[in-house]
Amino acid sequence: MLPWEGLIQCLISGILMGGVYILIGVGLALIVGVMDVVNFAQGELLMIGMYTCYWLILLWRTNFVLVLIAAGGILFLIGMGMYRFFLEPLIEKGHMTQAILTFGLVLVFQSTVQLLWSARYRSLVLVMGISPIWLGPVSLPSQRVVAFVVALFLTGIMYIFLKKTFIGQAIQATAQNKLAAQLMGVNVQNIFMISFSIGAAFAGIAGALLATYYPIFPTAGFDLLILTITVITLGGMGSYEGSVIAGLLIGIYESLFAFYVSQAYRMVAIFVLFLFLLLFMPKGLMGERT
Repeated sequence: MLPWEGLIQCLISGILMGGVYILIGVGLALIVGVMDVVNFAQGELLMIGMYTCYWLILLWRTNFVLVLIAAGGILFLIGMGMYRFFLEPLIEKGHMTQAILTFGLVLVFQSTVQLLWSARYRSLVLVMGISPIWLGPVSLPSQRVVAFVVALFLTGIMYIFLKKTFIGQAIQATAQNKLAAQLMGVNVQNIFMISFSIGAAFAGIAGALLATYYPIFPTAGFDLLILTITVITLGGMGSYEGSVIAGLLIGIYESLFAFYVSQAYRMVAIFVLFLFLLLFMPKGLMGERT
C-alpha cells in the first residue's frame, strides 16, 4: 500500500468510527446537559447493548434492524428503571453521591454479566461473515459503513426531535433553566427520566453497532466509558453539536494513531487526550465560556 493510500484509508476509517462515537457521545451529552449528572455506568449500558446484539444474532439469527430496535428498547427500559429506583432519590444529593451510585452500578452490571456468560471474549465478526466494500485500493468494512449510516441517521432524528417536538423543547428548556421550566409547567422529573432513558437507548444502539466489529466482554464498558467521556469533554459538557464534531475528530485521531504508532496503545492515546483536555481545554470546543 502506498503512503497516500494508507492515509486515505486511515481518514475514512476514522470518519466511519467517528459516526458511532457521535452516537455514544450524544447519549451521554443529553444526560449531562439536562440532568447535570455524569453517568459512569454509561459504558456498561453500551456493553449490555453489545451482548443483546450478540445473543439475538447468534441464537435467533435476528434481522439486524430488529436487533437495533430491541437493543434500544431494552436499554430504554433499563435506563428508566435506573433513574426511577436509583437516581431520582439522589438527584439533589450532589455530584459525589451520584458518582458513587453510578460507579456502584458499574460493578453490579459487570458482575452480573460475568456471572451469566463468563469473562471470555466473544465476537460477531466470524458469525456475520460480512465482506468489505472496495473503492479502488481502499477497503471499507461493511459493518462500519452500516454503523456510520445508522448513527448519523439517529443523530439527525434526535436533533429534529429536540428542535421540533414539545417534549424535545421541554428537554431543552429544562437543560437551560430547570426552575424556569418548572414554573412554566414542565414536569422536570419526567423530563429527567425521559432524557436518561433516551441516553441509555442510544448507548444500547451504539453498543449493538459496535458489537459487529468490537470484541465483546464484561469489562468492555470501561474502555468505552473513557472514550465516551473524552467525546463529551472535547465537544463541551452537555453540547449536542459539540459531541457530533468531537466524535468525528476522535475517530480520526484514534485511526491515525493506530496506523502510524500502534493499535495496541490505542486506548492509551485516548486517555492521554482526555488528560490533555482536562488540563488545557476543560470547556471543550462548544462548552459554555466563563
